[in-house]
Amino acid sequence: MDRRQFTAALPGLALAPFMAHAQDYPTKPIRFIVPFPPGAGSDAISRQTGERMSKGLGQPVVIENRAGAAGNIGMEYAARQAPDGYTIALISTSTAILNPITYRNLGYKPEKDFAPIGVIARQPYILAVNPNVPARTLQELVALAKANPGKLSFASPGNGHATHLGGELMKEMAGIDMIHVPYQGSGPATTDLIGGQTTMMFVLASDGTQIIKSGRLRAIATAAPTRAAQLPEVPTFQEAGFPDFDLTAWFGLVGVAGMPPATVQRLNVELNKALADPTMRKWLMDGNQEPVGGSPEDFSALMAKERRRWAPVIEKAGMAGTL
Repeated sequence: MDRRQFTAALPGLALAPFMAHAQDYPTKPIRFIVPFPPGAGSDAISRQTGERMSKGLGQPVVIENRAGAAGNIGMEYAARQAPDGYTIALISTSTAILNPITYRNLGYKPEKDFAPIGVIARQPYILAVNPNVPARTLQELVALAKANPGKLSFASPGNGHATHLGGELMKEMAGIDMIHVPYQGSGPATTDLIGGQTTMMFVLASDGTQIIKSGRLRAIATAAPTRAAQLPEVPTFQEAGFPDFDLTAWFGLVGVAGMPPATVQRLNVELNKALADPTMRKWLMDGNQEPVGGSPEDFSALMAKERRRWAPVIEKAGMAGTL
């Protein structure tokens, strides 16, 4: 081979390891790190997704729960694994966006340590009040808060939780003064809201729909651009005069940063195939979750947009670096 032939062959030689990897991958089971405990909604969506992806990949996708510290333990563990495509992880609004801003010493950086693969699903939060609250619309609730500054309260599962920050965003946008009441989990927070100890709370559509339909809570507004499929009668914040208000929970799939691009694309293809499965789509929509999918670039853009949106809210609430 002369010099010119050797030089012309260099690009192909450089790509050869990646092409071989793409052709062979996967040759063994893939670990799917879930940073939340078994039995949680996040665990269920991971198992449903992994089961369907394994069919297309031809290898088992094995769920590995590593819960603790609001998801931070599992995400830090995932970030330290080899970037060979054999470790993927579930990432969420909290672990991708909120925790990196509110926690002081986080052991991972989402934008640096992970390779976006795709969004799995999203679902809205619903602003719900105790049935004894006289307000029936968002405008009436804002008027009630303005007439009683510092007297209405909003519950959350804890400081820095998405619902806490949603309440802070509502305070800022509506120009109202409310008291934040943090709890140790969504269960106690919901119980006290039903009991009338607090005024309102943002609840996930998947968690709150049956409680709302039973009459134990009253839905005021859907905190997403479109109405919730299971609560179509509940208007959105945008319809009520808050066009920029959006409190949506989402789950996505990431790999370890540095994965071969061909491997990222292969996983993305299998994720989109899983989300196109009619039984998967029905399972998600029955739980008030919307299948999303899309490209790794779409997912990367979503996370960047979410960081820009939430950082000033968290800073203004005095929550940055406090956990």
